Amino acid sequence: MPIGKAEVKRPGRDITVATFSFCVLQALEAAAELSKQYGIEVEVVDLRSIVPLDMETVLDSVARTGRLLAVHESHAMNGIGAELVARMYEEAPELLKAPARRLGAPPVSIPVSMTLEEEMLPRKRQIKAMILEMLGVSAAAQGVRQWRQNCDFLRICQA
Repeated sequence: MPIGKAEVKRPGRDITVATFSFCVLQALEAAAELSKQYGIEVEVVDLRSIVPLDMETVLDSVARTGRLLAVHESHAMNGIGAELVARMYEEAPELLKAPARRLGAPPVSIPVSMTLEEEMLPRKRQIKAMILEMLGVSAAAQGVRQWRQNCDFLRICQA
């Protein structure tokens, strides 16, 4: 595996999901389900490394799809997703048909409980809901709102 070279794991036409590590598997599962259920074709880009970051592959993908969702398990604020979105707007904002988004953990400690961890970290369900929301499929908005409310609850509990 070459360091610094991302790989398109699944070609698509509707949206680019840029991610790495365990989230690649979650994104691929979400992409397969979205294709079967809605005919949405998600391009999944495995970053493979974040230093160096292969923005060329990400930008090439976004040129095909017009949309970017950056997914990672670290905190959404100041995480690699924030960096990807910032670089997207700095280097090629004209490629976007819609605002680039990021999906990461809320700004709280990662819980030890597997049940709470599954609710907090981006998984297939949250990835699907965010993609549907970004593409304007209305039923997804409720799922994203519920996930955000759960994350707010966890933040309050840890305060």
